[in-house]
Amino acid sequence: MNVFGYCRVSTTMQAEEGYSLEEQKSRIESYCKGMGWNLLKVYVDAGESGAKADRPALQEMIRNIKMVDKVVVYKLDRLSRSQKDTLYLIEDVFLKNKVEFVSMTESLDTATPFGKAMLGTLAVFAQLERETIKERMALGRVARAKSGKYSGNPRTVVGYDYVDGELVVNESERPQIERLFDLILQGKSFSETARILNAEGYTHKYGEWKRGLVRNVVVNPIYTGKVSFEGVLYDGNHQAIIPESKFEQANSLTDDRKSRLNLPVKTGRANSYLGGLLVCAHCGQRYYRHKGVRGQPQYICYTRMFNSQHEDKCFNKRWSMKELDDLILGQVKLLSLDPPKPKKKKEVNKQAEMDKLDEQMNRLLDLFALGTVPMETLQKKMDAINQKKLDLQKKEKAQPDLQPMLRSFEDVLANGTLEDIRAILFAIIDYIELDNQEVSIHWKFF
Repeated sequence: MNVFGYCRVSTTMQAEEGYSLEEQKSRIESYCKGMGWNLLKVYVDAGESGAKADRPALQEMIRNIKMVDKVVVYKLDRLSRSQKDTLYLIEDVFLKNKVEFVSMTESLDTATPFGKAMLGTLAVFAQLERETIKERMALGRVARAKSGKYSGNPRTVVGYDYVDGELVVNESERPQIERLFDLILQGKSFSETARILNAEGYTHKYGEWKRGLVRNVVVNPIYTGKVSFEGVLYDGNHQAIIPESKFEQANSLTDDRKSRLNLPVKTGRANSYLGGLLVCAHCGQRYYRHKGVRGQPQYICYTRMFNSQHEDKCFNKRWSMKELDDLILGQVKLLSLDPPKPKKKKEVNKQAEMDKLDEQMNRLLDLFALGTVPMETLQKKMDAINQKKLDLQKKEKAQPDLQPMLRSFEDVLANGTLEDIRAILFAIIDYIELDNQEVSIHWKFF
């Protein structure tokens, strides 16, 4: 009777008694010799996770499976830690090709009725072991957060350093965080705050201040001495930089601006090309068409026009409607001369991508269980994988072909109605942010 043996370890450094590659091979050879079987070859996967079936040696063995009568492993979880993969390999690969499966440790032999009955149960326990590790890890992170310890990325936020597993205030960055919150409470926008900080000579461990980083600082409760895990806040062991009252006031102010930014555009007959697209970078309100002076229409920030009715004052620039229209329409014309080619979007099998990320997680958990990956490294990599999963879930549909629409823009501009022109603008522009002299067009698809 011809036999293949199969061995696997999750890491080449594993030398646990009964699990090392040499130990597995030795026991398989002795077992086959004692049973009088002809061991043709022992396939070995070193440093391969049991959470996936796409392993080099395993796949080679599958390709040659018709050469043998049996496959022998030292223990079931050496074949796979996935219930689904275990059942697939044994039932759809081995048994379908009339090849019996033997697991030495569990005394499992699919040639016997009892062995077949035990197969499903043992596969469940192989997966249960992996799920238990996951649960233990989650409980460990919760316990760490409850004890006030930081569980985030070792690449810490501006204002703190990560020293010996704890957050320590970076004294050169503390005044920058304090100044940032003061500027936000003065009514400055994120982009304006970043410009002021840079103009005042402030730099942090990662470089200059950017609008996105300012926003991340404002919404992060870590500056009030808190740590979080899965959206739950706990009292941290680190020193606060900002009082909670100041933090809440700053977030209330920015939330108010955001809510105004997200107000739906009022319906009704349009009287301008850009109405509904223009947003004030200072207060988050929309610009609207005003009759202007001496018969010259203007775009004006709603808050600026009616600042006597609002606590927040806004002094963002008034724009001549003709000047701003010409500027934006000019940009669209330039785009129409060389329309972006529709991207040949590669068909993405989201489930397959998710499975790959799950496999990466499983391998990390395997390595952690073996003690070869420290907690901090594991948390950092797990967070990165979770972010990839979130990004995958948020992937947008394939972009439409905008070339015909853009190529016809000149003709529509010359002969179309106001509604025709607005239809194209709203199809390609998400919004236009006005910040005094700066105009930022946020395109929808490119």
